[in-house]
Order: sequence, then structure tokens, then C-alpha cells
Amino acid sequence: MKKTFLTYICLLVSSFSFSQELPDFNLKKSSIALPIYMIGTMNDKAGTLNGDTLTYQLKGQWFLDNPIKLGVNSSPQLKNPYHTVNELVMAYMSKDAKKIVSLYNASSNSAITDLVNGSSAPAFLEYVGKAQQVELLGAIEYKNGFMVYTKDATYGTHENFVVKEKGKYLLSAIDDKEPTSWNIGNYLRCNPKPSEPLNRIALPDSMNMNDSFLIETKTKPHYFVELYTSTLKQNIPIRVMDNGPLDLDPVLGSVKFYLKGKSFTNGKGIYTFYIASFNYQIMQVASSLLDNRWKYTLKLY
Repeated sequence: MKKTFLTYICLLVSSFSFSQELPDFNLKKSSIALPIYMIGTMNDKAGTLNGDTLTYQLKGQWFLDNPIKLGVNSSPQLKNPYHTVNELVMAYMSKDAKKIVSLYNASSNSAITDLVNGSSAPAFLEYVGKAQQVELLGAIEYKNGFMVYTKDATYGTHENFVVKEKGKYLLSAIDDKEPTSWNIGNYLRCNPKPSEPLNRIALPDSMNMNDSFLIETKTKPHYFVELYTSTLKQNIPIRVMDNGPLDLDPVLGSVKFYLKGKSFTNGKGIYTFYIASFNYQIMQVASSLLDNRWKYTLKLY
């Protein structure tokens, strides 16, 4: 996998008008454990795989329970990566092209100059201007610099690569062939929680392959109700998000959808399947997903 990106694409504009001090930059030993079956997770030798969990031992700092609002107070000294990221937000807010360019190191200067001063500049600045509520999630020591993670209410989670040059912290492009920063960003975006129990669901013992059965249940708002068989590494056949396009119930926290015989692609037979609720999408069936879940047997004919 190859990820080449310029950090300016990842950080967007804040709309906060109240004051909040930026934290000190203080990285410490920490760890992040993510389910390998969570959609978007990539294999990575940099982490330790234990069963269905990929764990990273990092040097980092996190504000996940209390994200820091960005784009509020100016921090032009660029004494730590948070100052630099915050200054970029403020530069976008004022559409200060000269300031934006000054926040990047020499190796990135040409590309960012072309972007903010070239023909695509109006469209780019309009795009970043649509972001709302930019927040700082934290940072890790990464390669020859630091990866700063932010999020906003419009576009989600972003990676911002910062290096130290001549006593200043500057944004930089990164040619990244490793999945580590992607996986950590994916973890922050999905924020995986333990699965939630569902109310008892009425299900048929058998049904025709051409038939469908209406399932109704309740879950936490915006959670996914996911149905899967016991076949490991099989893709999830049914996934319905509360208030998503497949949910037939408009009430938040109530999910209604059809179980269709044709969803079971192996055809007729007796199936053991599980149904559970998660705050993220499952990519494939893993062994830990078969423990302590509601299990059903269905005959398809």
C-alpha cells in the first residue's frame, strides 16, 4: 500500500469563537488495540496480533475523551506540533495563502504554493471552508516526525504530519508505504466499542429462499445491526445502520429491516447465524464475534 498525501488536504477550518488553551506537547508510552475485523483495518507487522486484536505500542498523547478545539488562539511561535496545526486552521479561516505556505517545510513548499495560489485555489479554500468544529484528538511519534490527528464535524478524522526543522515544527508531505498511521486513524474514526445486546427478536425456524422476513429490534442510536454466519473470514451478508438507508423505521434507536433468503449466497441448507449491534462496521467474520452473541438456526429451502 502507498499513501502519498499533503497535510493541507487533511486539516480543515474551525468555526469556534470561544477561547481554549492548547495543551503542552507531552508524548508518553501508550497503546491502541483495534479489532482486525473492523472495516478498514489493514494487516500491519508493526503491530502485535493476538487473536482478533491488533495492538500498537506507541509514544503518543491523546485527548479522545475531551478533544481540544482548534482555530481559536494564535500560536505563531510553532513551538510544538499542536501550535503548527492550530496555525494552519487559522490561516485557512483568514484565507492567508502566504501564511499557509509558511507553515510547510521546504520539500513541500512547491506543491502547497501551487495549490493555494494556482487556478485550483478558490475551489480548495471553499472545500476546507465547509468544515466545522475542528478538534485535536492527539499525536504520536511517527517516522522522522509526528502524526497529529484531528477531526471535524463535516469530513471526519484527518492525519497531519509534522517535522521539526531549525527549531520550528512544520507541516510536511509524507510518502508513506506503511499502514500504521492509516490503521490508527481508522481506529480514531470508528472509535470501536463493545457490541451491544439486542432485544429478543422473533425469527422463523425456516423460510423459502425466495421469501423475506421482517426483523424489528432496538439498539443505540446510529449503531449497526449486523447479521453473519459462523463461517470465518466470510463477508457480512446483512448490515443495517440505525436511521440508515436500509432501516425502515424512522425512529432513532429502532431498527426494522427484511431478512431475505437470497442474502445467504450459499443457497439452500441449515444456517447457524448470529446477530449483534456495533458502533462500527464489521468487515469479515472473526472467531471472537462468535462468543456471547445471540445465535440462531435457520433452514432455507
